[in-house]
Amino acid sequence: MCLGWIGDGLNNLLNAVARLLSPQLEDSAALYTGSLVILMMREFPAQLSGIIQPLIAALVARLATASMPMLITSLLLVFARLALMGVPQFVTLLAGGTVDVKGEQQNSLEFVIRTWTQWQSDVQGSYQIKVTCSAIAELLLSGDSRILPIPVRGKIITPDDGKIRTRSRAKKAPEQYTTVTAA
Repeated sequence: MCLGWIGDGLNNLLNAVARLLSPQLEDSAALYTGSLVILMMREFPAQLSGIIQPLIAALVARLATASMPMLITSLLLVFARLALMGVPQFVTLLAGGTVDVKGEQQNSLEFVIRTWTQWQSDVQGSYQIKVTCSAIAELLLSGDSRILPIPVRGKIITPDDGKIRTRSRAKKAPEQYTTVTAA
């Protein structure tokens, strides 16, 4: 086995991931990038430790531009795996960054937590559900003061006008939600 190949191979993989995480790329082209990143985290943890900050920044930026539910949940699984590796490090890495969401700068930690709680119900697969739920539980149980006050989407506000909600009425008045803190 040639150790030089491992370094070159990892660089090639990182270049591929960087291209796949580009916000200019269509969602369908980046669909399995989350699985690739998770595999790389599992196989090359020591080599990735030096570039984890830019990798997380790229993941957050791609999450901000993603519209396909399957891509969003795939990227959320990467964040779940990172959180399970170490909650304090995960929170610190995300809390230090910002992301552009439709022209507005937002804290990366707040954006990821809000997106995660919004899309958790769309995660498919028993293993993926276990991982993401366990990671959310670990984040909340950590009691980190940077997580607990984050506003997230709560329950649906149902109008009490006595009328049946048809598709036409739903289109005119989209669903509204209460806002609660992550705690």
